[in-house]
Amino acid sequence: MNAPARTRRRGFTLVEAAVSTIIVGTMVAAAVSVVGAAAQGAAGERAIRKGQTLARAMMSEVLSTAFADPDGGTNFGPDSNESHGDRTTLDDVDDFNGLSESWPTDHLGRPIPWAKSWQRGVQVHNVSPAAPTTALADNAGTGLKRVTVTVTSPEGRVTRLVGLKSAYNPVDARAPAVGEGTWVRVRTYIQIGDGSLLVGGTELLNTPAAVAAPAPMTLVDDDDDDDDDDRK
Repeated sequence: MNAPARTRRRGFTLVEAAVSTIIVGTMVAAAVSVVGAAAQGAAGERAIRKGQTLARAMMSEVLSTAFADPDGGTNFGPDSNESHGDRTTLDDVDDFNGLSESWPTDHLGRPIPWAKSWQRGVQVHNVSPAAPTTALADNAGTGLKRVTVTVTSPEGRVTRLVGLKSAYNPVDARAPAVGEGTWVRVRTYIQIGDGSLLVGGTELLNTPAAVAAPAPMTLVDDDDDDDDDDRK
């Protein structure tokens, strides 16, 4: 009786093992590269969103103020009683000209925690409606101001936002009638818990100042009423 034939199991050779190692290593390196690129892209996207948030917050705060100084000041920039260190004192657009922050703050001057090492600045220029990209002299009475907010991330990524503020609007075309009131500015303050205070708003019809007239009053002579009661 013949013995059953033995089956020989063939293993990997040294060459095959080396080739397999190279293939797996290449795949791992490619996977790590993809993951790294994805992480870098996510970080870049977060930086873009942060830059846009800081720029929009400041732009909204600037444009919510008056076109010209409500107190009649003529200085282009902060007046003597105003300061970039206290933005609650800034009441018109050009008061923000030259503002610079190495750690952006909220409206009350409190540093925004996640914005450390970021930089933010504001430039305001008079411009012509025909050429809004060309800066004019500070005393140019064009009725139009261009606001540029520039935000720089710790890595040097720059976000720039540009807005325009006009002094002309339909409300200025006529004076309000007696008894007529017109709301032309809305300013909002938003704060959640102890977080940063954000200031925003809008100029309804883009007018520089609120217009309101007292309502007519009908006066009643109490003495006449008393005399009528005496005659009854």
